[in-house]
Parts: sequence; structure tokens; C-alpha cells
Amino acid sequence: MTRLRSSDGFTLVELMVVVLIIGILVSIAIPIFATSAKRAQAATCFANQTMASQAAELYRTKESVSPPTLQSMVDKGFFVRLPACPSRGTYVWLSRTTGGGDLLACSVHYVSNDTPMWSTAWANLDGFKTIMGRWTTAGGTIVADATQYQNRGLFGGAAWTDVSIKTKATLNSGSGYGIYFRATDAVGGPTGYVFQYDPGLGNKFVVRKVVKGVESGPIAQSSMPAGFAVYGTGHDVQITAIGTRIVARIDGKVVLDFTDSSFTSGQAGLRTWNKSSAGFGGVSVYNATP
Repeated sequence: MTRLRSSDGFTLVELMVVVLIIGILVSIAIPIFATSAKRAQAATCFANQTMASQAAELYRTKESVSPPTLQSMVDKGFFVRLPACPSRGTYVWLSRTTGGGDLLACSVHYVSNDTPMWSTAWANLDGFKTIMGRWTTAGGTIVADATQYQNRGLFGGAAWTDVSIKTKATLNSGSGYGIYFRATDAVGGPTGYVFQYDPGLGNKFVVRKVVKGVESGPIAQSSMPAGFAVYGTGHDVQITAIGTRIVARIDGKVVLDFTDSSFTSGQAGLRTWNKSSAGFGGVSVYNATP
């Protein structure tokens, strides 16, 4: 006996196959759509950054000074309205002393990787917040006052997450210096991470966690190599934080590489202790990517 197929509908198996195929197509399409949307949002944000830099150049030409804020450019008619990131990122206006003018940095998209998010040759203390002690600038260097037991200060954006901080630092005398990252200003002192160049600990490179100015024991450390010039020599220091991975380099060589998830965002900063004499050459902060 031959079974005839009904001509007025699908079997349950056929419907399940159709639903499965639709599900597969949707699972393929959604990531593609999401990726395209993110790329479009990033492109719009970077366009905002470019237009802000161009508007700042026009502002400087007409007003003979750099625009102190984004709002000042709107007030003077260089922008119709404040730009907005389509991904709801927070914009920070970075007025720089070096490196080709001012920049608009976004907490989501930052700026292009080959352009510093923040850069200064320390012509003055603009953009640097002294938290403790005393700091001065001279010859492209910020110097901690060695008569003060503690010197601390922060700079940059509170929304910074994945960053690479570069400076040339020199310890002239004393116990050492530190570089804060992913730090916030809290009552009592910074909260975040601090990399320490620490001869006072027995010639170590160290990273500690800091909560309201109180430091933990080292969460990562390594010894300075034999013959390393501890005092009186400038060393290129680079601290990179991407996700939970933290890498410290001295003169281009990795000295620490570890993971920790305690702090996810925050400013950068500098510190000394025990009346140490130290200076930090021009600082640049970049968006860091894997």
C-alpha cells in the first residue's frame, strides 16, 4: 500500500528542520550584525575625536590659546553641540603640552593606538593632581621633593582600563619610586595598583595593591639583574595593563608578567617615599590592545 503525503502542510520533522535552519542562520547573522554595529559606532567615535582635534586647532588659531574644555569650544561656536559616543562612552578632553595638540579620549574607544591618550613633557604641572608632598617641573622632568617623606600625585582619566604607561625615570637616592595605574583618588590616598622600583626592598621590581594609600604586600616581584645601574641612571619604564594581565618592562625587557583582577580602571600616577630623590621624564599613555 502506498502512503500519500498530505498536500496541505508540513510534517513535524520538516518543521523542526526548518526551525533548526532558521536558528543556525540567526546564530550566524547576530554576531555579524553586532560586529558591524560596533565597528560603525567606533568609526563614529573616532570621527568625533578627529573633528574635536580639528576644532581645537581652529580655536587656537583664533583665540591664541588652547581650548580648556569641550564646552568652551561649543560656547565659542566651534562645535554646534557636545559630541556623544554612540556606545555611551565618556569623553575626556585631554589638553596636552606636547605631541601635536589636544585630544578627545573616549572611555570605550580611547584614541587610535599610535597616538598617546595622554602625553606631557612636564613644561608645568597642568593635568597633574598633587595628593601628598610637593612636585616641581624642570627640563622636561617632574621631580619629587626629596625633603618630603611622601610624594604622591595622579593624572589622566578615571575611566582608563587597558593602557600602556611610558616614562623615563631616574632614582638619584633613597628607597625607591612608584608608578600608579588603574588608581582612583580616595580619602587617605590612592586606591589601585602601584609598580615600585624598590632598592629599599633589596633591589626589587614590585607590584602592590593600594587601598586608600595603604599598600599590600607584593603581589608580584622580581630581582634587579646583576650589575643593574640602580641609582643615577634613567631607565625606560613601561607598565601595561590589558584585562587581568599586567606586564612591567624596564629598558624594553619584561621584569614582571602576571594576572590580577582587583582593579579594572583608573588613573595613572607617581610616588616616592622615605625622602627619595627621583625624577620622571615626559610621560605618554597609550591605548593597549592584546
